[in-house]
Amino acid sequence: MGIEVSQLISALKGDIVRSNLFRVEFNFPSFLDTLTDQKTTSVLIRSTSLPESNLETIDVHLLGRIIPFASENKFPDAKFTILNDANFTYYKLFNLWQEGINNTLTNTSTVSKLQDYTADARIYILSRNTDKPNILVRKLYSIYPISISPVQLSAEMSNSDSTFDVTFKIVGGIDRVNNDVI
Repeated sequence: MGIEVSQLISALKGDIVRSNLFRVEFNFPSFLDTLTDQKTTSVLIRSTSLPESNLETIDVHLLGRIIPFASENKFPDAKFTILNDANFTYYKLFNLWQEGINNTLTNTSTVSKLQDYTADARIYILSRNTDKPNILVRKLYSIYPISISPVQLSAEMSNSDSTFDVTFKIVGGIDRVNNDVI
């Protein structure tokens, strides 16, 4: 006995999530306030993913057996592919953020504490339904850029957009916002 399409559609709660309907907002650290007027901004992102969450385990030896107990969550680095604008605004801003953490020429920092150079980001999964625009919101706490890729330049790439990748270390974790239900 097969399943009918109508049964499959009725089993879905709402709409199918579209992978191209998302938005990312970055809060920038306060030391960048003197360099830019952007404290929180939506950035033009070509691609990213909801960061993975790994629950670490600790093996406990008890009466000849190994029992794995849950430990802490570990979050791998988050990577964002960002579209360049004509002024390289975000490319410059993320580089200034990284330079503030450790200046490559002087090997000095403009900030001394972790909370001074980390900031938060939010990933919004959007709906096609305008009544409920956000399906899911994830907040990445205490992140900072650890890698900024080069901007590829090529005479052969005449019809492609200019992008660069920024990889962030997630220090504080990931959380749901507004009690979103998964």
